[in-house]
Amino acid sequence: MDFVNPKVASFSEPVDNWYRYYAGYSSAFVNSLLDQLTGIDTLLDPWNGTGTSTVVAASRQISAVGYDVNPAMVITSRARLLDKGVCASIEALANDIVAHATPVLVKNDPLLHWFTKPAASHIRGLQASSHRLLVDSSSSSFPVLDSISGMSTLAAFFYTSLFRTLRLLIEPKAGSNPTWWKKLDSRNRLRIERGAVIQNFIRTTKELSEGLHRINFNSGVNTIVDI
Repeated sequence: MDFVNPKVASFSEPVDNWYRYYAGYSSAFVNSLLDQLTGIDTLLDPWNGTGTSTVVAASRQISAVGYDVNPAMVITSRARLLDKGVCASIEALANDIVAHATPVLVKNDPLLHWFTKPAASHIRGLQASSHRLLVDSSSSSFPVLDSISGMSTLAAFFYTSLFRTLRLLIEPKAGSNPTWWKKLDSRNRLRIERGAVIQNFIRTTKELSEGLHRINFNSGVNTIVDI
């Protein structure tokens, strides 16, 4: 059996660069394993992470089931399964989310570890708007753990865009370890205006949408991703 290095390299396929994850492995690694196996009915990945296994399997017309204990990764892996045909509607939906977003203050919000109250309220406003428009019109749930099992790939896509937007906004204060973000004292918390939050969200949404264009991807294949 030929061995392909599982690490994601800087020159990896676009599918590997869509949402980089420190513990992720390359699509080439998954493809190499599937190339050398026959008669596969369903691929199971109990540590699915950002969903490389499930999205590669779907691209090869193979059913797949992926699980992960990290709810954020479950959402991200679902987002990667979004049908290419929906991409034409992403920009309009993003603008609608922004148009319906109003500042939301959450008591004991973890975002206050890094952002001032006004900045955190603008980010939460986008989350609330996304949730009402794409998950539950009667709720702006915080957090969304109860909605994950029933969350559509479209809703998951916009939540992933919010995840990515947060990473970009906090980058000036982030440390070298991608798994840990230190709390900032009140003097150093990020003071970000609404316009900057919106600008980053719109740009990130566009980039993620363009990165979803894949050859042979079949959203009709039975693919399950859950926590």
